[in-house]
Amino acid sequence: MHPDAPPAQAPLPPASRSRLPTTASACLCALWLAQLSYLVTHWPALGWCSVALLALFLVMALLQASRHMRLLFAVVWALACALALGMGRPALLWRGLEQAMVFGAFLPSLLLLRATAQSSPLASRFRERCARLDGPQAVQAVLLGAHGLGSVLSVGVMGVLTIGLARDASERQRIDSAGAAIRGMATSVMWSPFFVAMGFSSQLVPAAPLAQVMLAGLGLGLIGLALSMRLFTPGIGWHASWQAAQPLSLLAVPMALTFGAVLTLNAWGFGGLQAVALALPVLCATYLAGRGGATVALVTRTTLSHFGRLSDEMLVVVGASVLGVCIAALPSVQAAAQGVDAAAVHGSWLLVVLVAGLYTLGQIGVHPMIGAGLVLPVLGSGAFGIHPVALVSATVFAWGLSASSSIWTLPFATAATTFDVPVTKLWHGQALRYTLLLGLAGLAYLLGLNAWLLRAG
Repeated sequence: MHPDAPPAQAPLPPASRSRLPTTASACLCALWLAQLSYLVTHWPALGWCSVALLALFLVMALLQASRHMRLLFAVVWALACALALGMGRPALLWRGLEQAMVFGAFLPSLLLLRATAQSSPLASRFRERCARLDGPQAVQAVLLGAHGLGSVLSVGVMGVLTIGLARDASERQRIDSAGAAIRGMATSVMWSPFFVAMGFSSQLVPAAPLAQVMLAGLGLGLIGLALSMRLFTPGIGWHASWQAAQPLSLLAVPMALTFGAVLTLNAWGFGGLQAVALALPVLCATYLAGRGGATVALVTRTTLSHFGRLSDEMLVVVGASVLGVCIAALPSVQAAAQGVDAAAVHGSWLLVVLVAGLYTLGQIGVHPMIGAGLVLPVLGSGAFGIHPVALVSATVFAWGLSASSSIWTLPFATAATTFDVPVTKLWHGQALRYTLLLGLAGLAYLLGLNAWLLRAG
């Protein structure tokens, strides 16, 4: 199962089932606050406290996670332990946990943003404007809405995009709209810092500036949107397309403020994950301060209720992070990175293999994060003919491409439920054709981008 898929919780005794999610939520909330404080103060005691809380949450996560994820985490952790102990450097495991603890702030901050945005009147107004459209225009509005709003809310955008289609429209319209929602969100993965894809990848390749990776990924996202419009709504003219995009105007200011705050913190020296984790609570608190106690209470309850459900996500993030640290520290990896002849290495082929490999992992139910954790520490540590920006962009492109076509992913499951269609009907010939064409076009873009960046640098 792909870790983006809904967690299939392991059975627990009734008493444990009622207490464990609450205890896990409280632990993650404490980790969130400790890590946010550490990011601001850099007080060592808060760092040690964060790692201890992360380890405690992982224990509870193992009790709640799906069988597949427990097994995957056990294998990844065993491999990391074998590498660290084999090198006589058990401290690498602690360093990996230190590197992963920022996700204890990043993921909760995203959940807070999602709960805050869904409580906003803008969500209802956006849905009302979309409801005025019909036919291909409505499908295109779902595509653009899923891309724009999904770049901040992730799968939380599906609830905003229902626009009555699940109840009133024909099955064909619901299938088309669900597919558009998947493609819109999958293309936003390619450039938005509010997805784990970019946060995880950029953390493994710190030489890639966040703003440059976002700009490069935006080109990939636009290719995906243009291709989707051409294949799935070919009869719509420019005027009708402009009308379909109009609901997004409601979101322009809040989205600009959100992305602006993240990029500002990043420019001040915070990493991509750190900038997102710090900016979102401040923005949400500022907004909620004027909404009244009832809204604040609702957002708080909604956010905390989801904290205990991050078991699978935290296990795969931490496992991949620790393994990546251990692999990067291998003497053979460091020697290869220092001794490689850049002129003899074809970075173009490596990019193709990277995208194809990560995409294939997603199709068989393995999260691209595992493959990225294995490969990026190696490719990001030496002159392999790949620019850091192109390396991160290729990784998140493969991540988004996988999300657009794998029935194991959460976008597929959520879209099928939201638009009331069987998930198997979202996996059809036209969708596969879209994935193939986007893969080829994206690779051509990445190869050209990499060549240009290497010449410019």
